[in-house]
Amino acid sequence: MNITAVETASSCLQPKETEDESRKAKLAKFKKACQDFESIFLYYMLKTMRSATVKSSLLGNGLGSEIFTQIFDEGLAEKLAESGQ
Repeated sequence: MNITAVETASSCLQPKETEDESRKAKLAKFKKACQDFESIFLYYMLKTMRSATVKSSLLGNGLGSEIFTQIFDEGLAEKLAESGQ
């Protein structure tokens, strides 16, 4: 029985698995980059939509209200981008 032939055959499979893992990692990074871009795009869309609406005095018009609105829009944009809808 030739054991070295078995070792050589099994070692041929390892680079293919590594290529698949590398490809999956690249695809995961690409998907994350796309989600980040979509999140930024949605944030600016929400920001523009919000600036076109009539301001309400319900929450006040101070700096706190602006910061809350900005953080809310950023969070909403991230969740929308993650959901893919």
